[in-house]
Amino acid sequence: MTGRLVTLASTGVLVFLLAACSASTEVTNVQAPLAEPAPVVTAIAPPVEAARAMAAPALVASEVVNQAASRMGVPLQVPAPPDPYAPKPGGKLDLVSYRQTPWESLERGSYSREGSFIAETLVYFAVGPGTNPADYTVQPNLAESWEVSGDHLTYTFHLRHGVKFASQSNVQVDETVDVTAHDWVEMMKIAFGLPTSRFVAPFPELDGPQSWRAVDDYTLEVKLNRPSAAFLYKLARRGPPLFSVQPIRERMEREGLPLNEALKGWEVQVGTGPWVLTDWVGDVSNRYERNPNYWKTDGEGNQLPFIDQIEFFVMKDERAQDAGFRTGKIAAAAIDTCGLSTERYMDLNRSNPEIVWEIFVDPTNQRAVVPDYREGTPWQDVRVRRAMQLAIDKEGWVSSVLGGWGLPYSTPLAPGNQYWLPPGQYGDYDGDGVPGERYLEHDVDAARQLMAEAGYADGIKGRFLLTHDLGNRFFSEGELIVEALRKIGIDMTIEVKDGAARRSARSAGDFDLVYTFPGYGWDPSDWFLRGYSSQNNADTYGPAGLVDPVLDRMIEEEERTLEPARRWQLVADLQRYLQEKQYYTMSTNWIQIVGIQPWLKNYQYHYISPIGPSFAIAWIDR
Repeated sequence: MTGRLVTLASTGVLVFLLAACSASTEVTNVQAPLAEPAPVVTAIAPPVEAARAMAAPALVASEVVNQAASRMGVPLQVPAPPDPYAPKPGGKLDLVSYRQTPWESLERGSYSREGSFIAETLVYFAVGPGTNPADYTVQPNLAESWEVSGDHLTYTFHLRHGVKFASQSNVQVDETVDVTAHDWVEMMKIAFGLPTSRFVAPFPELDGPQSWRAVDDYTLEVKLNRPSAAFLYKLARRGPPLFSVQPIRERMEREGLPLNEALKGWEVQVGTGPWVLTDWVGDVSNRYERNPNYWKTDGEGNQLPFIDQIEFFVMKDERAQDAGFRTGKIAAAAIDTCGLSTERYMDLNRSNPEIVWEIFVDPTNQRAVVPDYREGTPWQDVRVRRAMQLAIDKEGWVSSVLGGWGLPYSTPLAPGNQYWLPPGQYGDYDGDGVPGERYLEHDVDAARQLMAEAGYADGIKGRFLLTHDLGNRFFSEGELIVEALRKIGIDMTIEVKDGAARRSARSAGDFDLVYTFPGYGWDPSDWFLRGYSSQNNADTYGPAGLVDPVLDRMIEEEERTLEPARRWQLVADLQRYLQEKQYYTMSTNWIQIVGIQPWLKNYQYHYISPIGPSFAIAWIDR
């Protein structure tokens, strides 16, 4: 099955058909006219026969998503590949970032935006114009091939020859020797060996650093303790990426630091990526210079990357970002945030009609209200949680905060996801006589009644943790939720924390409610394992984390199931279970909007944290 983009003759709207296993994409590019958002239309799929749902769940979800996008007048589109293909080496690119922590790949256990410019993973995804921006088919990267044993417990990766670590201004490494499997084993001692490692919880199928073994210099073996349907995907999505341990060890000895402190700081970040980090000024900028010894070439044999220098500027003020984008100073808008709001898109499109727009349904980026689940808190009562969901007008949310461009669904997976279960297929999973779809409705009176039944007729007071770090749209959504909850007696005081202070408060469970991303990505593992399992919740929310043994067992079974139809059914049951439990108050679904300068050629935003690979194939033509 392939993903494809087609133009609807009657509407001029480009419809994005997402496929569960798309390996290729046909693209028809349309420069969309300025489209004013239409009134919100709730597109609900009629119930489908189980056989059809099992055979093609992605198509069922995509039909609903694209019908809704079409009715809202959303001009879904992606950039066309450059014609002719004529790369121009050189030049400097300026981009915007909300935060500057290029070492968070190691510190926080994630493959970060900044980290992806200097460090790479064994496998990755196809990127660039002509690909589906939501295609997560795994591709070779630092591993050029791999084999999986018959029991799916042993993965053998064959590493590329000629890949080398790149020296940067403060650290010199031996650039004459290849990266080997032994380097990967040393890196895994850090990624999985630290007591504070954030890689352990997302990879329960691995037994720490001992799961990784160098068979020889170019053969890396990984042993799993159980089958994992998402293992290769997670290696591409989360890493761990490969950094050289040499500068980290040297800093430990030189400054007498423990390992978990020595790995922090820009001066020890040495990888194999297309650029090297040459300067970092906290809360100001990051600068990356082209790695002259980068291993990768394009399809015509040209060495990558084409761009000589990339600099990220910290800029949280969206008005300043847009001003820089309008004048051509900033190369792309909304690659480090949660996308442009509809209002910003409209304004920029009016003032700069030459902008190339990438607009697509975003199934990876749902937000949610996560409560404090410690013993004795009000959120232990399912009636309070259901009241919260009923209190929020999702269609009003789309009309106001999202300017009419969004999908007012609030299920554990987002519309457009290959496993998303459309309304009409939830049923009464817990047998209480109320179908799960009931909690997609807006009903303030019913919400107040549930609050009274739970013993909270006089209301609840508390603190709502929010941040400016993720853009004005994200913050406005938090404000809307707080106002909606006040109408049913849940009186929250907004507490704003940014950056490390927010992460620290969240990890310590220092909140009553927090608006955040309970998951992030495409595979069910990104949502259920990362967002709902007790082990991950303990890491993410500390003592406030959710613990549900039944849910843990359901997630564990889904994670280890390899047969596609059976896994789809388990994921459907998880969605039904969670729709009844309402552990998190899920958000609406965004339409992702990214602006690209017309002189930035061969670039397309791929919706995943690591953005370095997309820029490595791009060039500047002005």
